[in-house]
Amino acid sequence: LSDSGQIGSVSVTGPNFNSSVATGGAGSLGIISLFDRCSGGFTQLFTMSGTLPSDNVAIGDILVDDTVSNRLLVVGSASGNVILNPLSTTSIALPAGVHTFVSMFDLGSASYLSSIFLGLALSNSSYISAKEVSTSILGVTVVGNFKGTVTFDPYGNPITISSLGNGDFFVATFDFFTNSLTSLSTFGRVNGSFNF
Repeated sequence: LSDSGQIGSVSVTGPNFNSSVATGGAGSLGIISLFDRCSGGFTQLFTMSGTLPSDNVAIGDILVDDTVSNRLLVVGSASGNVILNPLSTTSIALPAGVHTFVSMFDLGSASYLSSIFLGLALSNSSYISAKEVSTSILGVTVVGNFKGTVTFDPYGNPITISSLGNGDFFVATFDFFTNSLTSLSTFGRVNGSFNF
Protein backbone atom coordinates (compact mmCIF):
# COMPACT_ATOMS: atom_id res chain seq x y z
CA LEU A 1 0.00 0.00 0.00
CA SER A 2 1.41 3.40 -0.88
CA ASP A 3 0.00 6.90 -1.01
CA SER A 4 1.27 10.37 -1.83
CA GLY A 5 0.17 13.91 -1.30
CA GLN A 6 -0.15 14.22 2.46
CA ILE A 7 1.57 17.05 4.36
CA GLY A 8 2.77 17.18 7.98
CA SER A 9 2.61 14.41 10.60
CA VAL A 10 0.70 11.24 9.94
CA SER A 11 -0.88 9.05 12.61
CA VAL A 12 -1.28 5.41 11.69
CA THR A 13 -3.65 3.40 13.86
CA GLY A 14 -5.40 0.07 13.69
CA PRO A 15 -5.75 -3.29 15.43
CA ASN A 16 -2.16 -4.35 14.62
CA PHE A 17 -0.25 -1.11 15.08
CA ASN A 18 -0.38 2.35 16.56
CA SER A 19 2.33 4.81 15.65
CA SER A 20 2.90 8.40 14.62
CA VAL A 21 5.28 9.47 11.90
CA ALA A 22 6.74 12.96 11.88
CA THR A 23 7.81 13.90 8.39
CA GLY A 24 11.08 15.62 7.70
CA GLY A 25 9.47 18.67 6.14
CA ALA A 26 6.38 20.50 4.97
CA GLY A 27 6.37 19.30 1.35
CA SER A 28 4.45 16.42 -0.17
CA LEU A 29 4.73 13.07 1.57
CA GLY A 30 5.02 9.56 0.16
CA ILE A 31 3.93 6.79 2.54
CA ILE A 32 4.77 3.08 2.21
CA SER A 33 2.98 0.72 4.61
CA LEU A 34 3.95 -2.96 4.65
CA PHE A 35 1.77 -5.75 5.97
CA ASP A 36 2.51 -9.43 6.65
CA ARG A 37 1.25 -11.64 3.79
CA CYS A 38 -0.01 -14.38 6.11
CA SER A 39 -1.46 -12.56 9.11
CA GLY A 40 -2.30 -9.24 7.42
CA GLY A 41 -0.68 -7.45 10.35
CA PHE A 42 1.30 -4.23 9.96
CA THR A 43 5.09 -4.73 9.80
CA GLN A 44 6.83 -1.52 8.70
CA LEU A 45 6.22 2.07 7.63
CA PHE A 46 8.53 4.20 5.49
CA THR A 47 8.05 7.85 4.49
CA MET A 48 9.68 10.15 1.95
CA SER A 49 9.02 13.89 1.90
CA GLY A 50 9.81 17.32 0.53
CA THR A 51 11.19 19.88 2.97
CA LEU A 52 9.22 22.93 1.74
CA PRO A 53 5.61 23.19 0.51
CA SER A 54 6.91 23.56 -3.08
CA ASP A 55 9.07 20.38 -2.83
CA ASN A 56 7.54 17.15 -4.06
CA VAL A 57 7.92 13.39 -3.69
CA ALA A 58 5.48 11.07 -5.50
CA ILE A 59 5.69 7.28 -5.31
CA GLY A 60 5.08 5.41 -8.56
CA ASP A 61 5.52 1.76 -7.55
CA ILE A 62 7.00 -0.44 -4.83
CA LEU A 63 8.43 -3.95 -4.98
CA VAL A 64 9.17 -6.24 -2.04
CA ASP A 65 12.05 -8.37 -3.29
CA ASP A 66 12.14 -10.91 -0.46
CA THR A 67 13.15 -13.87 -2.62
CA VAL A 68 16.76 -12.78 -3.03
CA SER A 69 17.81 -10.11 -0.60
CA ASN A 70 14.84 -8.96 1.52
CA ARG A 71 14.83 -5.54 -0.17
CA LEU A 72 12.12 -2.97 -0.69
CA LEU A 73 12.46 -1.01 -3.93
CA VAL A 74 10.58 2.27 -4.39
CA VAL A 75 10.34 4.24 -7.65
CA GLY A 76 8.93 7.71 -7.96
CA SER A 77 9.47 11.33 -8.88
CA ALA A 78 10.97 14.16 -6.85
CA SER A 79 11.73 17.85 -7.18
CA GLY A 80 13.27 20.50 -4.93
CA ASN A 81 14.74 19.57 -1.54
CA VAL A 82 13.68 16.04 -0.63
CA ILE A 83 14.28 13.48 2.11
CA LEU A 84 14.40 9.98 0.63
CA ASN A 85 15.87 8.38 3.76
CA PRO A 86 13.02 8.19 6.31
CA LEU A 87 15.49 7.65 9.16
CA SER A 88 17.18 11.00 8.54
CA THR A 89 16.26 14.68 8.43
CA THR A 90 19.04 15.43 5.93
CA SER A 91 17.60 16.57 2.62
CA ILE A 92 18.98 16.23 -0.90
CA ALA A 93 18.97 19.53 -2.81
CA LEU A 94 18.07 18.45 -6.33
CA PRO A 95 18.95 20.67 -9.28
CA ALA A 96 16.03 22.20 -11.19
CA GLY A 97 13.66 19.80 -12.92
CA VAL A 98 11.73 16.65 -12.08
CA HIS A 99 13.88 13.65 -11.15
CA THR A 100 12.83 10.01 -11.33
CA PHE A 101 14.43 7.91 -8.59
CA VAL A 102 14.79 4.36 -7.32
CA SER A 103 15.37 3.91 -3.58
CA MET A 104 16.34 0.68 -1.85
CA PHE A 105 15.58 -0.35 1.74
CA ASP A 106 16.63 -3.41 3.78
CA LEU A 107 13.49 -4.95 5.24
CA GLY A 108 15.39 -7.08 7.76
CA SER A 109 16.93 -4.09 9.52
CA ALA A 110 14.25 -1.56 8.39
CA SER A 111 17.06 0.64 7.09
CA TYR A 112 17.59 2.88 4.07
CA LEU A 113 20.34 1.62 1.73
CA SER A 114 20.63 4.03 -1.21
CA SER A 115 18.93 5.91 -4.03
CA ILE A 116 19.78 6.42 -7.68
CA PHE A 117 18.39 9.05 -10.00
CA LEU A 118 17.58 7.47 -13.32
CA GLY A 119 15.98 10.34 -15.22
CA LEU A 120 15.69 14.13 -15.32
CA ALA A 121 13.21 16.38 -17.15
CA LEU A 122 14.45 19.98 -17.20
CA SER A 123 11.80 22.03 -19.01
CA ASN A 124 8.16 22.71 -18.15
CA SER A 125 7.12 21.01 -21.39
CA SER A 126 8.96 17.78 -20.50
CA TYR A 127 8.21 15.09 -17.94
CA ILE A 128 9.44 11.67 -16.89
CA SER A 129 7.57 9.24 -14.68
CA ALA A 130 8.38 5.76 -13.32
CA LYS A 131 5.43 3.36 -13.29
CA GLU A 132 6.75 -0.15 -12.57
CA VAL A 133 9.87 -1.70 -11.00
CA SER A 134 11.22 -5.27 -11.13
CA THR A 135 14.48 -7.07 -10.37
CA SER A 136 16.54 -9.75 -12.05
CA ILE A 137 20.16 -10.88 -12.15
CA LEU A 138 20.70 -8.00 -14.58
CA GLY A 139 19.75 -5.39 -11.99
CA VAL A 140 16.74 -3.18 -11.31
CA THR A 141 14.44 -2.56 -14.27
CA VAL A 142 12.11 0.43 -14.35
CA VAL A 143 9.30 0.98 -16.84
CA GLY A 144 7.82 4.44 -17.29
CA ASN A 145 6.90 7.18 -19.70
CA PHE A 146 8.33 10.52 -20.77
CA LYS A 147 7.58 13.50 -22.99
CA GLY A 148 9.86 16.11 -24.49
CA THR A 149 13.60 16.00 -23.86
CA VAL A 150 14.80 14.02 -20.85
CA THR A 151 18.17 12.84 -19.61
CA PHE A 152 18.63 9.28 -18.38
CA ASP A 153 21.41 8.54 -15.86
CA PRO A 154 21.92 12.32 -15.36
CA TYR A 155 24.68 11.94 -12.73
CA GLY A 156 26.56 9.05 -14.35
CA ASN A 157 26.87 8.70 -18.12
CA PRO A 158 24.03 10.98 -19.30
CA ILE A 159 21.92 9.97 -22.30
CA THR A 160 19.59 12.71 -23.56
CA ILE A 161 16.58 11.59 -25.60
CA SER A 162 13.63 13.46 -27.12
CA SER A 163 10.25 11.75 -27.32
CA LEU A 164 8.86 10.78 -30.72
CA GLY A 165 5.26 11.55 -29.81
CA ASN A 166 3.11 12.95 -27.03
CA GLY A 167 4.18 10.32 -24.53
CA ASP A 168 6.89 7.74 -25.12
CA PHE A 169 7.71 4.73 -22.94
CA PHE A 170 11.06 3.60 -21.58
CA VAL A 171 12.53 0.44 -20.09
CA ALA A 172 15.74 1.16 -18.16
CA THR A 173 17.92 -1.30 -16.25
CA PHE A 174 20.32 -0.12 -13.56
CA ASP A 175 23.04 -1.91 -11.64
CA PHE A 176 22.69 -0.81 -8.01
CA PHE A 177 26.21 -2.02 -7.16
CA THR A 178 27.91 0.20 -9.74
CA ASN A 179 25.14 2.83 -9.68
CA SER A 180 25.05 2.82 -13.48
CA LEU A 181 22.61 2.46 -16.35
CA THR A 182 23.19 -0.88 -18.11
CA SER A 183 20.45 -0.78 -20.77
CA LEU A 184 17.82 1.61 -22.12
CA SER A 185 15.05 1.08 -24.65
CA THR A 186 12.47 3.67 -25.67
CA PHE A 187 9.49 3.56 -27.97
CA GLY A 188 6.70 5.94 -28.91
CA ARG A 189 3.66 6.38 -31.09
CA VAL A 190 3.81 8.71 -34.10
CA ASN A 191 0.82 9.07 -36.43
CA GLY A 192 -0.86 5.99 -34.98
CA SER A 193 2.18 3.70 -35.33
CA PHE A 194 4.60 2.58 -32.64
CA ASN A 195 8.27 3.31 -33.34
CA PHE A 196 11.06 1.46 -31.51
